[in-house]
Amino acid sequence: ARTLPRPVLTLRGRDDARTLRAALLPGRHVLVIGAGFLGGEIAAAARDRGCRVTLVEAAGQPLLRVVGAVAGAFVAGLHREAGVDLRTGTTVTDLRAEPDAGAGYRVTLSDGTTRAVDTVVAALGAVPATDWLTDSGLDVTGAGGVRCDPFLRVLRPDGTVVPGVTAAGDVARAPHPLADGVPVLIGHWTNAIEQAAVAAHTLLHPRDPRPYDAVPSFWADLYGVRLRSVGLPAGAE
Repeated sequence: ARTLPRPVLTLRGRDDARTLRAALLPGRHVLVIGAGFLGGEIAAAARDRGCRVTLVEAAGQPLLRVVGAVAGAFVAGLHREAGVDLRTGTTVTDLRAEPDAGAGYRVTLSDGTTRAVDTVVAALGAVPATDWLTDSGLDVTGAGGVRCDPFLRVLRPDGTVVPGVTAAGDVARAPHPLADGVPVLIGHWTNAIEQAAVAAHTLLHPRDPRPYDAVPSFWADLYGVRLRSVGLPAGAE
């Protein structure tokens, strides 16, 4: 997981959800950093609760790397129609507490604008926590996560299998047929459940393992519209 400054809220578990819900009061100005699936849903929830919302995204469109420019433009339209101040191609360059504004913060964006906000939420994605495996002999270098074979058996840096060790979830970087066998990380809970079943089968039936080939899918609900992704759209033409 990423370590973020104390004023910045995240959404990683139930306690985070309770803290965030308490902060989304009508009339408050909420800054959401990152317009992916999670950031988009947080922005939509904040608008539904009567908050003013600024949504900042470094890419040219929301979800650009996930679903492409056309679908990203559609999502951008949903946000703007709902009254969200969506700033694409923009990052946060400075964040500091306002000494005379209670719990508020002054935020400076890369487009040169500044604004006072009450709550800042970061939805920047996750980084696999593999530091504790640095000296384990497992392959945790390169693109992140733990490198696995198609059966989710964990590999050493030389590509050989570590007996009796499998990985599943957003830490498992494994080949997928939809990516032409290139190892990929898929950070969605449905994938974690499906990979766990394959990893368990591999451990229980080492002479008859089965590859992980489930089609990834996930969804988000924005302003009454359900967005659903099936497969690996980032690799599509």
